[in-house]
Amino acid sequence: MKKLLAFIMAAVMLLALTACGKKNGGNDEKPNGEGLSGDVTFMVIDSFNSDDNALQAATDAFMKANPNVYVTIEYVASTSIQEKFTTAALAGSGPDVIALDSAGWAVDAAAAGLLKPLDNELKPIADQFFEGPLNSGIYNGSYYSVPWYMNNEGLYYNKTILAAAGVENPPATWDELVDAIAKVKAAGYEGITMPYFFPSYYMYPFFYQAGCPIVDTTGAKPVSALMTDEGKAAWKYLCDLATTYDAYPESIKDATSWDSTYAPFMQGEVAFLFCGDWAYWSVEFNSEVDYGIAPMPAGKEAATLLGGYTLSINGNTKNYDAAWAYIQWLTAAEQSNVLESYGRISARIDTDTTELVKNYPHEATFVAQRESTMSRPSIINQSELDEMVSNAYKEVFLGTKDADTALADLDAKVSTFLHGLYS
Repeated sequence: MKKLLAFIMAAVMLLALTACGKKNGGNDEKPNGEGLSGDVTFMVIDSFNSDDNALQAATDAFMKANPNVYVTIEYVASTSIQEKFTTAALAGSGPDVIALDSAGWAVDAAAAGLLKPLDNELKPIADQFFEGPLNSGIYNGSYYSVPWYMNNEGLYYNKTILAAAGVENPPATWDELVDAIAKVKAAGYEGITMPYFFPSYYMYPFFYQAGCPIVDTTGAKPVSALMTDEGKAAWKYLCDLATTYDAYPESIKDATSWDSTYAPFMQGEVAFLFCGDWAYWSVEFNSEVDYGIAPMPAGKEAATLLGGYTLSINGNTKNYDAAWAYIQWLTAAEQSNVLESYGRISARIDTDTTELVKNYPHEATFVAQRESTMSRPSIINQSELDEMVSNAYKEVFLGTKDADTALADLDAKVSTFLHGLYS
């Protein structure tokens, strides 16, 4: 808990957020009508501020249906939205509705007392959403975010390299991945490029596929699950990729960004890239590689890692009912076309993805993996867990520790970390 308090105090020291945003409808007059009333501000990443701006159109439709509610959308860069919201909320202000990354942001904000719990409203409709996005916003057994859109991790593969290596199909299992890597390397190519600056993103699905949650959150307090048989099996497989099968090119040690992670794949040097749907835009439009996208190779079970954004309500809101009504509007089945226009996958189970896949064919694999998409462990300061897992794997990759020692040390660090947060 000391680390969490330090995080909050650091945020308080930041400058107060200056209110900014785009007024809906292009004027300052607020319509009148019956029903809900009041102002609502929605803070969202700026990629939604597109030319056709379907989000704005959906918001205008919401205001037409609720003429006493006036919604302002505030667009913020994805690299700064978490900090801007946290700073404002700690100062007692901020947007009424906030879009938060599903990578633990809602949990941290809830633990800091910055969000309203949503159990009363969300639990009756929870079965409308996929489990992975739902789980990403749970803190102390309560929901603090509503799933909005999702993505997940898939396997990009170089068709030319696989053909040259005599690999007929992209690997669908752990064993097939190992076999494909051996054949690819025998043909003179490298096996896998992965985000060396952030390897936990690439690693978590393998733990889930082995049946290991990494952190067991089913008890009264979260505990490490790394030393279970399932955890050891996943760790051994991942370490064997680095040490026994030499799956990674040496150049990935210099990869300090997503672009430098993509480079070996885009240059036709590496057979496989594990990444989400966002890699498509770089691979498709900035390389000549003949590629495909397949589901993550499965272990004991199929699993991949959740990405995307959820919607939460600021604990400081003065207009909870209107804020909730707006979230309901944006996450309703009738608004799925809004996300579709941006090429994003709705987190709703009942969404018809036919048009999405028609317009964005590369999304087919990610859509097919929705049911097997799992969130990161729902713990406070989840990003620190990411860093510990990443650093432990790098120790094996660099040869400074053997796999068994690195796992034992990692388990001890994670256990100490969790005890400090939840004691």
